[in-house]
Amino acid sequence: MNRNFSLVITDLQMADEDRYHCQILLENFEVFSNSTFLTVTRCGWNPYWRRPPKPDPADVEAELLNSLRTQRDELRQKIRGYQPGKARYDKRFDAPSKVNISFFGEIAADKSCLINSLNFALNGNYSTVTKEGIEEDGGRKTRRRFHHILAERIDLWYKDFSSDTLERLNEECNGIFHVSHLEVSVKRKEEECHCAEFVYHPKSDIGEDGRTFIKKFCSMVKQYPGTNSLIVLTHKDDIADPKTVRNQISRFRGKKRIWMFDNYTTTDNEEDLEKDVKYLQFLWSALQICDETIKYRQKAGG
Repeated sequence: MNRNFSLVITDLQMADEDRYHCQILLENFEVFSNSTFLTVTRCGWNPYWRRPPKPDPADVEAELLNSLRTQRDELRQKIRGYQPGKARYDKRFDAPSKVNISFFGEIAADKSCLINSLNFALNGNYSTVTKEGIEEDGGRKTRRRFHHILAERIDLWYKDFSSDTLERLNEECNGIFHVSHLEVSVKRKEEECHCAEFVYHPKSDIGEDGRTFIKKFCSMVKQYPGTNSLIVLTHKDDIADPKTVRNQISRFRGKKRIWMFDNYTTTDNEEDLEKDVKYLQFLWSALQICDETIKYRQKAGG
């Protein structure tokens, strides 16, 4: 006959450390919903059971690094083989041959370091790939957006903006730039933005000015139909409370659209697999937004 009794299981160990541990075996037990008692039909111990040895920290680290390396290599392969608008809404419309990811932010927001870091994570060699875009026009040089070809079908554009000049963001997303001395605007469809990134260096805190700037940026991006955005905060280690900062700006962009990085630099570019994976995950997220943009514009009629 079964008898109800309370049962306490402890880590049973013999006095001599070299002797075997005992393992209490419980079979066919039932926990009553209204009591803390166990009904036990059979119990016993296995004198041959030995506590599993603790894993070697070096083996654990090696396994983690191998996992990160596999993730990085898979992401690299996906990004390098990316085809714009592969899942098109309407196949009557051709997808663009490449996508444009645009980075906007104030001077010293670390846009250049971010692009150098993305290039490093994807291609494995650190170099300063960012440079100023200059175009000859009517005998004079006109500053345009900065430009970097990240991969065969992925172009990165970046330009300095302040909160006072964001009203021109819509034109930048639309592939329009101004030739000031000719007082004309030129549209290049091949420079239309498919994903807009706002890069911000929050120092120790995001601050009221930063929140206002980000809110205005997100609002301006929405004025160009089909364009979506991501928020990138640089110098993550300098942020006193990253969780609070993320919550402060999540009302403007969902938390999944907010990324924080400590960029690689010319003096700090030792390979970091975890950092590489995060950069590539961010880039892949931006490419998914590019595809959403292509789909939206095709649905709207090209």
